[in-house]
Amino acid sequence: MNLQWKNFLETHGAVFNENSDTCFTDGTNNAECQKFDLSFLGVIRISGEDRESFLQGQLTSDTRNISAQLSQLSSYCTPKGRMIASMRIIEHKQDWFMVLPASRLPVVLKRLQMFVMRSKVTLTDASEDFVCLGAKGSCLDTLSSSLPAEVHGTETIDGLSIIKVDNSENRYMLLVNINEAPSLWDSIDAAASDTSVWRLLDIEAGIPTVFEETADAFIPQMTNLQVLDAVSFTKGCYTGQEVVARMQYLGKLKRRMLPVSFTSDKDYPRGSELFSKASSSGQGAGKLVDVVKTGENTYKALAVVELASLENGDLQIENESGPIVKAEKLPYEFEPADS
Repeated sequence: MNLQWKNFLETHGAVFNENSDTCFTDGTNNAECQKFDLSFLGVIRISGEDRESFLQGQLTSDTRNISAQLSQLSSYCTPKGRMIASMRIIEHKQDWFMVLPASRLPVVLKRLQMFVMRSKVTLTDASEDFVCLGAKGSCLDTLSSSLPAEVHGTETIDGLSIIKVDNSENRYMLLVNINEAPSLWDSIDAAASDTSVWRLLDIEAGIPTVFEETADAFIPQMTNLQVLDAVSFTKGCYTGQEVVARMQYLGKLKRRMLPVSFTSDKDYPRGSELFSKASSSGQGAGKLVDVVKTGENTYKALAVVELASLENGDLQIENESGPIVKAEKLPYEFEPADS
């Protein structure tokens, strides 16, 4: 996190926990209008005339569809089709910006730079120069009269890009230059809310994020990225494409991401394993993608779940003594071929 920005937030009541969440001692987490610091996210700047073709051969999405009006979710896989990161690509003032968890940024940047070779593309860590914020509610109406209406839609106003992140009525990500971030924060008439609330909104929207604890654990379809326009099956080759395409056309998906809830008197972090007596898989019955505490001893999470274990109805965390996991409904539908 940029030290200048960190100091600014601290003067506004922010504290920072071990999960890189920003928490506000005098904030509220259930106001109608909320604003969020998303400094758990880092930013990679991608510039150069070959940026589109270069990323087309690396990421799961079709980068030809990225524009100043449309951002894109995507993921980066190993040759075995396992995701090492998930991200959002945003066009901002002639450059592209890859927004992803700061903990995954060094690995992704180093790996991408290995494949640049003769491509006319430059990749740099821009996390010191840009800040990611979030907003929920009608509090951005004063910034623009034409906020993006469609999911992934982008509106750029001077040095600020506003991105609609899901199907809810008013939830946006903001990408802004560090020098303009303090005045922007102060201008948003909303309650400062904890980062965990933003992650809970992602959980409820069924949007996965790959963190350190789940890197190299899932193929994209296990986390429903094909439903979120983050995987293209027609664009051609990219790293891991053979495995991802084989699963789509020849395989049968045995695991799928779902929202879940559980009650526990202890915390279970993202990456925690699921257990089912019915599971015969050597990979276990599933894994928590992300988890947020919602009340005293209550939790909501996204989990990649073995479908056979889900049908048996005996999912627990870690072992047969662990909390019972209740599966909940996703906010989106699958195509018949994905069912």
